[in-house]
Amino acid sequence: MTTFGFNVAESQIFSRGATYRLMPGLEHLRFNSIDMLENDIIVSTIEGDVVQSRDAYIEHFLEYRQRLPNFFEYVGPKYTPRTLWRHGLYVLFIGWQSLANSYITNDIVTQQALLMNEVGRRQEFIRLRDELNLPGNQLGHLVAHEGISSQPPDTILPLDQPYCTCGSFQMQLHHVEQFRDVCGSDFQPMCKHIRYMRKFDKLRNVSSELAARQADERLSKTMAYLFFPPTDQTSSGTLRALYIDEQPSRPIEHWSVYNRTIHHEDVWEFFFQSIKHGYMLRHASFFSSIEKFLKTFNPSDEVSA
Repeated sequence: MTTFGFNVAESQIFSRGATYRLMPGLEHLRFNSIDMLENDIIVSTIEGDVVQSRDAYIEHFLEYRQRLPNFFEYVGPKYTPRTLWRHGLYVLFIGWQSLANSYITNDIVTQQALLMNEVGRRQEFIRLRDELNLPGNQLGHLVAHEGISSQPPDTILPLDQPYCTCGSFQMQLHHVEQFRDVCGSDFQPMCKHIRYMRKFDKLRNVSSELAARQADERLSKTMAYLFFPPTDQTSSGTLRALYIDEQPSRPIEHWSVYNRTIHHEDVWEFFFQSIKHGYMLRHASFFSSIEKFLKTFNPSDEVSA
């Protein structure tokens, strides 16, 4: 497939992937070329030309680059969330979705666990960045969703603005003027990892507010959950949970089963709704008997309220 006269930014915005997402009925067709004619994008296929507006592609790109990943897509070994490094940068490990095979071999998870223990000792940005991006085994990214707070000694990074080491963000950063020519002068690099970090902040904040209220009012409601990763990248991960309206130290007989299977794409909403209704979230590993019980569930069984 060819693109006529497109620069780096245009090749990303008016891409084959964007075309498939904008026009799902074209998946079965082979593209010959994608071209621009005034305000239209002309997609040449073996069955003829298809036309889509240039503005539709631009709008799609701006939304798609900051899509919200699933919660468990970026958790490290033992469900560890992001890890603060320094200079306002966090290590964000790639979770289950990109590492589905690691649940069979555990090789990548082992590498992540080893690196996670060494993050605090790393002084050089470039070394840590490269360790997270091993050839053929990408372990994670360095993300500053609130901006770089100070300059690492071994490189120069843009200060006081969001930053990520992922390929999408770096391409936008290095060709920002091209993207501004297409998307507008106010264009700024953005990626799904920054979006994830900001969403995680919101979850952490509402969780902290609930913890403070529970302490003041001497309340204790808990939702304990266990995530079952997908067995491959085409299946859905699921979450099962137990909840209690009294002290979580009570025996398992005092807990109730949450009678719905939560699919990975609904986990963010489930977490926020649980907190809204006064339930503190806890991974089941906090309670050995709860974890043991939840592990008896078949993750492929569908349960609805």
